[in-house]
Amino acid sequence: MKKYGFLLFVWALSFNAQAQKEIKLDSLMFTPEWFSSIEEAAANPEKVLFLDLGLQKLRTFPKEILTLKNVQHLYLSANYWASIPEEIGNLQQLKVLDLSSNYYLKKLPDSLVKCVALEELIIKDNKLNPGEVARIRKLLPAVNVYTD
Repeated sequence: MKKYGFLLFVWALSFNAQAQKEIKLDSLMFTPEWFSSIEEAAANPEKVLFLDLGLQKLRTFPKEILTLKNVQHLYLSANYWASIPEEIGNLQQLKVLDLSSNYYLKKLPDSLVKCVALEELIIKDNKLNPGEVARIRKLLPAVNVYTD
């Protein structure tokens, strides 16, 4: 019985940590460092810490993203990109990269290894085959790679 109580306690802690992370992220959405327009972000490249271009169904990867040297969180889900430029590796401050639901995406650049601050890579709902996912996991062993 003690074992189940302990497991319930651990589960509650992890659930609470995830909830706190989501609350923190939600509160950051209303800060001056959060952008959801590539035009606004390109006009203020030094200020951009968070860029959310999710659900915009963009057909080409906006090269302006590559000028955002301070960006830490890139939410780029639900677009129509077949590839990501190698220059993405120049984003040294990048911590979170969400490429989920980019259904044409088949390969990720090796230059992601240059994103030394990268902690999370979200690549669910793509055309990445299991071999490509395994290659990325091997390339980025310290990064949490989410595929589900």
